[in-house]
Amino acid sequence: MREKLGESIATAEKFDTPLEQATTPSLDALQAYSRGRASMMRKSDFTAAIPQLEQAVRLDPNFALAYAGLATCYYDLGESAKAAEFAKRAYDLRDRVSERERLHIESRYHLFATGNLEKARQTLELKHSN
Repeated sequence: MREKLGESIATAEKFDTPLEQATTPSLDALQAYSRGRASMMRKSDFTAAIPQLEQAVRLDPNFALAYAGLATCYYDLGESAKAAEFAKRAYDLRDRVSERERLHIESRYHLFATGNLEKARQTLELKHSN
């Protein structure tokens, strides 16, 4: 559909994030989140993802999934205190997201902030069964 509206395939692929994975009213925040997520997922470059995700939360301070992304980046970089901080921030905003996003955020919260691995496992099972 986006191609039919005149957007190039390269741009569509670059900024392609399913809405169920990125709840924000800000297109600019969504684009920053998409760039950060691409660094995380395609390149496993968590250091490069952080500035993009930080930009997303500057543009939309209520962007729960961007905070969850920051939590994941910092956890994977061995900075557990920062991971817990961002996981808690995402968790505090979880009422603003879809059910699937909420489960994603809650699993990160239990993994990075509370350390309750059993609760994280249960939450992930719920996420994948929906």
